Amino acid sequence: MKYIKRFITSIKVVYYLLRLLIAPKNSIVPLIKLGNIISNSKAFDNASEIVLADQNAKKLIDINYGEGIPEVDILLRNPHGSFGSNLGNFMQEHKLERYPYPIKKDYSAGTYLRERRRHIHDVLHVVLDYDVSLEGEAKVNAFICGQAAFPIPVIISAGVLLISLFKFPNKVGQIYNDLTEAYQRGKNSPSIFGIPWEEKWNEPIEELKALFSHHEAVVA
Repeated sequence: MKYIKRFITSIKVVYYLLRLLIAPKNSIVPLIKLGNIISNSKAFDNASEIVLADQNAKKLIDINYGEGIPEVDILLRNPHGSFGSNLGNFMQEHKLERYPYPIKKDYSAGTYLRERRRHIHDVLHVVLDYDVSLEGEAKVNAFICGQAAFPIPVIISAGVLLISLFKFPNKVGQIYNDLTEAYQRGKNSPSIFGIPWEEKWNEPIEELKALFSHHEAVVA
């Protein structure tokens, strides 16, 4: 029975990977399903342990911190130039919706990290200045890999590089360099899981961006 379950899981993983490669722009459903499947893996557990080694992150993980991103109209009520206002404008411009599933207080650390990463995905685009193109998505995920090699960000980063070999052969070298730079940036930045994002909507966006442009910055 154990081997049958593993076989079925492997088939599902391959199926969702193929969907991602064939239609990366319509990837949200297969991404979520794939993420749910492989969150029960040794690679995911190893990445979670790396995140938990950061004391700022551990404090928030221990209490399952986070209400998630508010609706766009609520974000836009924040002052001009604030983090909240910039995030709201970004989501409005690109017709993005907040991740709708709240953090539950009985989540394990692994489930929390999986869901929290989904909650703050658009936040990372804004504070890192990465656009929503295929390359921009890959850079966000490469940045996350630099902090902890969760399977989904690894798959997305590698997948975009693979797709570029066929669709953008002249850009492969540049995309590789951009992903490497994003990875190093993540490696040398404060943990994204150690920042209480929901308490910072009124803060100037430039202050938050500065956390990820100066590698020596530390979150209090």
